Amino acid sequence: MQKLGERVLLDRLLHADSEVEVIEILKEAGYWDDPAVWRFYGDQPENWATVGNQQSRAEQALIEKAMNSIDTKLIAAARTKGVAIHGPEAPQSIFAARDLLFGEELKNIEKLSNSITIAATGKKTRPSITITDNGEGQTPTGMPQTILSLHKGNKNAIPFVQGKFNMGGSGVLEFCGVDHNVELVVSKRNPRLLPKDAKEADKHWSFTIIRREDPSPASPRASRFTYLAPGPANADGSRALLSFAAPTLPIFPEKNQPYVREAEWGKRARCNWCPDDVRQGDRVAGNRSCNHI
Repeated sequence: MQKLGERVLLDRLLHADSEVEVIEILKEAGYWDDPAVWRFYGDQPENWATVGNQQSRAEQALIEKAMNSIDTKLIAAARTKGVAIHGPEAPQSIFAARDLLFGEELKNIEKLSNSITIAATGKKTRPSITITDNGEGQTPTGMPQTILSLHKGNKNAIPFVQGKFNMGGSGVLEFCGVDHNVELVVSKRNPRLLPKDAKEADKHWSFTIIRREDPSPASPRASRFTYLAPGPANADGSRALLSFAAPTLPIFPEKNQPYVREAEWGKRARCNWCPDDVRQGDRVAGNRSCNHI
């Protein structure tokens, strides 16, 4: 077993185009088979009922993931420009927010569209789908409370966003991978949204792998989703994500090159896509898997 450095580990995971590759990398790093370094998704042990019962079709889940990127772009723009995001002074629709926050940028749609990308890599029959944006981004401690949370209602009171119930981002998980529904998530907070007294660690990139664990004696009725968190434990015993300092990371694609354009902050979510026509298993029990094709 060899503990890989955080940046080296992320670089390898970014280039892994199959669930098998991801598992091999995490086994080599000493993480895959160590239950102590995996944290319950949403900090809820019995989370299958929420995560596994959202979308009936793969394309719907993918669209919802893209909508989350649009939401975070709008919220980030509002916060950096001093526009209210709550109450009657906030834009009251997505169209009002778009026109107010991106009026000038709408004159160059191609440039604006580069801030949210969807890329496919790997096999054409089973591609890895990656959605990247440079919206708000999250700090290493903020990720578990936002991207990796459930039922927090983080956007309930924001009238111009589409996601409201803090679940849509997880709806994609049952369409990821072959046997373990793995997804890679990378993020760094937009520096313009950090407080002046932000800790140095809040300026770091952080990342994790989400996975589905089969029913076990501890959870015999359904699967559980967990995410990699091998860092130090906080006051309540929850462990932290892997993180590191870097001014930029090549998380955006450029034409047909998937890892080229550097970003100072943002979010990248990636999984090996499982189309509806090859997906099999019992949705209720949480045993659904995807055949190799």
